[in-house]
Amino acid sequence: MASNVAPDDLEQWKTDHLFLLVGANPLPNYVAGCLLTRSGSRIHLLHTDSSGMIAAAIKSALDEDARERTIILREIDEANEGRIVQQMGTILREVSGSVGLNYTGGTKPMATHVYRTIQQQFPNAIFSYLNARTLALLVDQHGDKPAQTIPVATRVQVTLERLVGMHGYYITRQNRELKCLSLANALAIVHATPEGFAEWRKYLREDLTGMPALEKYPLLKPVADTFIQLCGNPNPTVAQMAQLLGFDTLTSCRTWLMGTWLEEYTYDQLHQASQNFSLTDTGLGVTLKKNKSTTTIDIDLAAMFNYQLFALSCQVSESSQLNKDHLFEVYARAQQLGGEEARSALICCENNPLRLQNEIEELWYTSGHARVFGRIHLPNLKGHLADWFKTANRQV
Repeated sequence: MASNVAPDDLEQWKTDHLFLLVGANPLPNYVAGCLLTRSGSRIHLLHTDSSGMIAAAIKSALDEDARERTIILREIDEANEGRIVQQMGTILREVSGSVGLNYTGGTKPMATHVYRTIQQQFPNAIFSYLNARTLALLVDQHGDKPAQTIPVATRVQVTLERLVGMHGYYITRQNRELKCLSLANALAIVHATPEGFAEWRKYLREDLTGMPALEKYPLLKPVADTFIQLCGNPNPTVAQMAQLLGFDTLTSCRTWLMGTWLEEYTYDQLHQASQNFSLTDTGLGVTLKKNKSTTTIDIDLAAMFNYQLFALSCQVSESSQLNKDHLFEVYARAQQLGGEEARSALICCENNPLRLQNEIEELWYTSGHARVFGRIHLPNLKGHLADWFKTANRQV
């Protein structure tokens, strides 16, 4: 998928040679490479011995774009000033034309010494930095002028496959079909109250052999009505109820009925929320794996909003500690894959989600990177998700 870059106000900052400092997160390098080059440009990926594989992955991703550019991997020292200056001097002797450096990645010594060396040999070079907090490109002005800020949040679009590929992962599993959305909607209504949550858990524990008896479980009427409507039978059989979810027996549906329904409900609510803004890509039940590794990464829901990863975890639980554990896991995964630009959220049955969110921000210093949506948000989850996407970057 080619990246979409607006051609107007960035043209003056594009150069014949663009130097990028490769660090642990490949995303800023990829974005800068898309924003600050034109057909015919040369991109120099300055990497250390330990970041060579990341540089190769960035090159592979940039090579897939439509524009014809030459991408060169250049290994330099990560800290030694003398070695960096010497290595950059050798590289720069081969360079002619306009020069740019985006110093978002790499180590601090790399950024300092590469910047100074380029500045000495190319006084008119263009120096820039991608601000992960504001999703803006900062271009250094010559002299005492303040840096120019250019919003770039919507300029580059990245698919989930491309993002994880730059980290050496590939997608081994991704769900695209929802089993029973109308039943998931009914369960969201039930779980919007502590009493409904308790009745549903009791039904699963004691009476998952047929329709919930409304005399015993009056709060489960939305679920009972949905079964009746979908089966077209006022007294649906156990087999009919199970077949709605693609199983042979109702007890085989326990995992879906316990919690998977929330993932499907959230996935649908996310797509409804995105009617007013375009998502680059979405994934439900995503599993990632690296070659020659048995370790996998699981993400309940992932959404790419231009080049920004939004990762969501769904947990049908009232336990604050369990919810906190799940949010920490998805937060760590989001930061690992999407860097500081990434945002994460937990969808759960927390009674006081704001309290939990404030506690998390105080403990982890997440500074707006993580959100908690509790049972109060379930009935209109799409509205709350839409607000989150619109304001997630303002809160950081």
